[in-house]
Amino acid sequence: MGRTIGLNWATKGHNVFFGHRRPEMLETIENIAGDLPIKTGTDREAILNSDVILYCLRNTLPSAIAEKELWNGKIVVDLNNNWESLKTSGAESLAYNYQQDIPGAQVVKAFNNHAQELFETDADVLRNANAGSFYCGDNTAANAIVSGLISDIGLVPIYSGPLSNAYILENMGHLIKTLMQERGLMISYALTTFPEPTAYKFGGRVASTIK
Repeated sequence: MGRTIGLNWATKGHNVFFGHRRPEMLETIENIAGDLPIKTGTDREAILNSDVILYCLRNTLPSAIAEKELWNGKIVVDLNNNWESLKTSGAESLAYNYQQDIPGAQVVKAFNNHAQELFETDADVLRNANAGSFYCGDNTAANAIVSGLISDIGLVPIYSGPLSNAYILENMGHLIKTLMQERGLMISYALTTFPEPTAYKFGGRVASTIK
């Protein structure tokens, strides 16, 4: 997933640095990239040379990759899903736990409700389909940057609240995975806003008496 999204961003003019623990994987990325002006190196070098880090290591705390201080000031985009179980609170999400692990960074949850193949799709095709991409985070500046990166791919950014809502996005991953198994990989969520009814002929909203 990281390779595909990173190369997609590189085609949009972003400076992309790929980090990996296995040199042979970096060689594969370089071969696919061709003339795209990407850089490659170790995970630590990628962190040092990047403002925004697309974090693709599921169930691995960032501090296991590099010391906590190295993450300070970085925007960390978590695209991972934990498929083991549904979550019931914000403290159970991967993104929340990553934020607790590296408090000097700004973690944003994003890109966890798409198949890798979607990022191979031309941006205009995605825009014409109104394909949406949910994201959430606590920092306004970090959210704005991630929103722009989502737009660059051709997806409609859908802000979903603070990082404590990341467990909701991770739970949505279970639904989209099920839908993909039934309908194929090339599907995405989309939101449509409708005008309010001109008249409430069925009585309109009534406050519930259930407590």
